[in-house]
Amino acid sequence: MLRLSKKVEYGILAMQYMAAHPRNLFTAKSLSENLHLSYDFLAKTMQKLMRAGLLDSQQGTKGGYFLAKPAESIRLMDILESLESRPELVDCVSDEKDCEKKENCYLHGPIQLLQKKVEDIFLLTTVQDIVEYNFVEIETNNNRG
Repeated sequence: MLRLSKKVEYGILAMQYMAAHPRNLFTAKSLSENLHLSYDFLAKTMQKLMRAGLLDSQQGTKGGYFLAKPAESIRLMDILESLESRPELVDCVSDEKDCEKKENCYLHGPIQLLQKKVEDIFLLTTVQDIVEYNFVEIETNNNRG
């Protein structure tokens, strides 16, 4: 099943925490203590988010990290792609990988549709949505008639 890596989990947690406290600056140390996360792993994750332009920092004794853009404009997909690749349910949905069974596979179409829905959730859900517990509802057809 689709599972987010610890790196992505830490990135989302840290950015959600910073978005919930928008006027503050945070060191990796303070975030790791407040969120009960590994300092070393979080510090590396924060550096990657900064290189991707999602975080910025202020130097000095009272410095720290802050969101580089408003939380409502940072999508979960932005975080995911800055830390690893897009989530793939199976190899055959990737443009880079080819499946020898693709021509005779009856699951390829439905799996691609499911893949699209998963990607849409990551594309449409922002850090601010996570702060507000305001998750995107994906319309599905529940009629089986």
